Amino acid sequence: MSLLTKITVYLSLLMLVIGGGLALYAIVYGP
Repeated sequence: MSLLTKITVYLSLLMLVIGGGLALYAIVYGP
């Protein structure tokens, strides 16, 4: 696997984790 592919996969997973974390935070601490 090329370095660019690894970086792309890593960034997409990171965004997924951050998005999920923000959604969970909004559900727990939201209105």
